Amino acid sequence: MFCPNCGNEVKDGVKFCDKCGTAVSSEQSISAGSANAGSSESTDSDNKTNYAGTSFWCSVAGIPLFCCGIGLAFGIPATIFGALAIRNKEADSIKAWIGLILGVIELIGLAGFIHAMIRDA
Repeated sequence: MFCPNCGNEVKDGVKFCDKCGTAVSSEQSISAGSANAGSSESTDSDNKTNYAGTSFWCSVAGIPLFCCGIGLAFGIPATIFGALAIRNKEADSIKAWIGLILGVIELIGLAGFIHAMIRDA
């Protein structure tokens, strides 16, 4: 039998794929097995993410807002998506690192802005 999600070979009677954790039943795995029988490795074309690009563009969009103290709206997503792209080892790792670093800088700028507002109050 084969996993319907990743195409990994699954032993008979097993309820979950040991590679991806997807629940498998005998009907699903048999049909998936015949579909994936010719391929030895699963493809990620259906589950492509672009966390690196999202991180990069969030950080770039946050640069003009950095001085206004509104960088939080773009700094947090840039940091999160950058970390996800690096964790997933996406091909566009330069954009991920740039997004992560600029996102952190935007968050530090926000902390400085809040500190200045509290100090002046």
